[in-house]
Amino acid sequence: MEPVVFSYIEDAGKATHVEILFTSGASLELTVRENVMFLGLKQALAAHLQITAFDFQLCVVGADAPAVDSQLVSSCKVQDELPSQGSKLIISLVRSILSLERFEEKSLQEWRDMASMLQNQSIDDETALLHLQVFLNMYPGLVNWQSTLQPYSTELFRPLLSFAVDSTPLELRRQCVDELLHRGARISIRHRHGFLLDRAKRSNSGFIEYLKQKEKACKKHETHALAAWRVVSSKLCGETSQPVQDEAEMSGILNEFCKHYPEMVNFQNNHAVDGTTDEPYGYFDYSPLMTFAGAQACRRRRGNRADAADTRKSSVVALLKHGARVDVHHGGKTSLEWMKAEGSLLIEWLEEQLAGPIPQHEPFNFKLSDDTPFGPTSRTRPRNPRGCCIA
Repeated sequence: MEPVVFSYIEDAGKATHVEILFTSGASLELTVRENVMFLGLKQALAAHLQITAFDFQLCVVGADAPAVDSQLVSSCKVQDELPSQGSKLIISLVRSILSLERFEEKSLQEWRDMASMLQNQSIDDETALLHLQVFLNMYPGLVNWQSTLQPYSTELFRPLLSFAVDSTPLELRRQCVDELLHRGARISIRHRHGFLLDRAKRSNSGFIEYLKQKEKACKKHETHALAAWRVVSSKLCGETSQPVQDEAEMSGILNEFCKHYPEMVNFQNNHAVDGTTDEPYGYFDYSPLMTFAGAQACRRRRGNRADAADTRKSSVVALLKHGARVDVHHGGKTSLEWMKAEGSLLIEWLEEQLAGPIPQHEPFNFKLSDDTPFGPTSRTRPRNPRGCCIA
């Protein structure tokens, strides 16, 4: 039997019979296996109803709050006894359409909760793994997102993998680390204070040798992904010997990149870097692709034709559909603030997108690959010392 079946099955063993109530008064009967969490039920309902899992909440009738994603459906007490069908669980479906801006705020707080759990050594690996799987199912594009535990904090920006391994014994978080790597977390990732592995060494992490072994296994993929990312970032802002003027061509390149390397959609780096340390040049610092797309001043300084109202709009649409964010912090500003500073003509339109509903996200299908469809990194020899990426 499938995990969730959209009908009543009389001989379903330990499965839970569920009735979903809609505000219209209609209802839908389901049979749910005992190991299905509410997140799984939401995803099945979303696919069946052709909406997204962010469009609604599930509230067990009689409960004081919406169901938690990681809670098992079978753990809830049934409310109704049927003469012919036995007992069933009554659940209300409540529409809760989030704006894109509210979605980013909500997911950032959940990211912080997840990061705190990963570094909390009083929480066992099994418990942390369950919450991590739920989080990554909901927000796969945040696997390499870098932020801090507290808003407006001066602490180091770092990804979830860093929180999982720093100062941590191997066996305490091994399952979580494996899950992160399986979902596309990069080992070779850095921010202003250096590479993840170097920080882990300084913290006396128990994962050093383990990560070195894993690094060898995924080195080709990570190298090719970074090279492809730098090709795309340089083309987006025009800081390349091979600029792309045609918007359909640029968004096509970006879409292909996101399909090949979905884990890189919120990755932060630069295509202008120190050849020895790999540290970025320029005031953009560690920038995501979203900011490069809005870098009108940079394109103008590089001799490209003046931006039109739709310059890079289709590229931003592609990024949003693949889970890219507008609230990424780098160089002292968010991506949106940098786009405003660069004079992007997309600001008014982008603010409308933030106030509107979450765009339908493309499937996140990460897999290790040795191919590099985007070729070597574009040459980005500085032609203007005041460039957005080159100091």
